[in-house]
Amino acid sequence: SSRLTISCETQKQKQESIAKDFMLAPRKKLWSTPIGAVDHAIKWTQADLKSSDCICDIGCGDGRIILRWAELHSSQSKMIEEELKSEISIAEDVSFLGIDVDPERIVQCQNELARRRSEGLIDDSIRVTFVCANALENTPGLLQQANVFFLYLIPRGLKLIHPVLMKHRAETQLSEIQVISFMNKIPGEKPEDRALVTVEHQPGAEWPLYYYKLKGSEQFGDLSIEGTKLSQESADGD
Repeated sequence: SSRLTISCETQKQKQESIAKDFMLAPRKKLWSTPIGAVDHAIKWTQADLKSSDCICDIGCGDGRIILRWAELHSSQSKMIEEELKSEISIAEDVSFLGIDVDPERIVQCQNELARRRSEGLIDDSIRVTFVCANALENTPGLLQQANVFFLYLIPRGLKLIHPVLMKHRAETQLSEIQVISFMNKIPGEKPEDRALVTVEHQPGAEWPLYYYKLKGSEQFGDLSIEGTKLSQESADGD
């Protein structure tokens, strides 16, 4: 944990400068991913979820997606509704990965994870990792073996992350990856399903959530963007 904090702090000045110019996710403090989106994502993906699978939230913000999902997989979870829990069969040994460019958000995620573990909400046997990084930089091994992704990005962000995900699918030899995108569609892809999600801060409003299974045999070259001003800025909660 301390090593991660140090690593994040060494990146802070560079990442904050980049994020000011290029924002790929909604501005933090203005928008948060509603809990309803998490529940839909779980229901969509759980049937295909297998042991050893990895769920990844790119632009994880305060970690709410990863932390709630991890709670569902914890035998000691007390916060997730029994109705939701009873509808879903839980795969064993699923791991969770949150990625965010903002070091302060990663520290926040780590602290919240520690709190939930100490309160017995997330069992110590469940692997949950938060990494301070820019997913667009194509860092080798960053996405690990992730095959389920949650995204809350603006259209430009989705356009840029799409080839990164497809290259990851090809390199890991996955037949497909599952992607849930809140608010915006992935350019050039047809969703398998769509739902409307209510949001806590806008009574009566409903926003779209899209579910994809990305396949294909595309070949990708070097996607490194070193030296360019491309980055992610997390939402307040995704």
